Amino acid sequence: MSQAVLSWKADIGCGDDAYSCLAGQGLPDNICSNFDQIGKFLSIIDSTGTATGLSSVSWLPDTSYLYSGTQVTGNGWGGLSNDTRGCKYLLKDGMTLKLDPDITGFVIRFDINGKKPPNRVGKDIYILFIGEQAGNDVHADLLNNFQDAGLCGWNGANGACVPGTIDPTINNGATPTSYVLLNKKIPDYYK
Repeated sequence: MSQAVLSWKADIGCGDDAYSCLAGQGLPDNICSNFDQIGKFLSIIDSTGTATGLSSVSWLPDTSYLYSGTQVTGNGWGGLSNDTRGCKYLLKDGMTLKLDPDITGFVIRFDINGKKPPNRVGKDIYILFIGEQAGNDVHADLLNNFQDAGLCGWNGANGACVPGTIDPTINNGATPTSYVLLNKKIPDYYK
């Protein structure tokens, strides 16, 4: 993803961060085609084309699960399945992506093994951000509902990050994506 963003910035001649490059375009919210300018640097072979509605494609599972193990239901944004909202993409290597296209960035959930189980955040679904905050290109999960960028847990902005802790909700552990980036491995519970 980082390489795709670097290629896109070179292509449009923007030497600033992704947030500023996107903000300067005046893009509308929730439009999948906003991502086309970056997506052309990925090996996308299929997509759903809609951000807010549900779509049913054979390359996505019917259900997915949040980090807690709770099934995402009711047209939610949290997982990556046919039962969730967002622009969905199938890559040549079988990986799937779902993104929320905002005007200054993209929240991307990606499933490293596509339709295969467990389809759960922190196990085979991880989250990256392109832009979303000034000074950022591609970065890991954000803290406290987009208040602070970093590699600690969703609840741990006031304490020290414990990157070896798998659960981001306990002792300022790393978010799932951050755990992989910091420790250079998938958490043991995934195996």
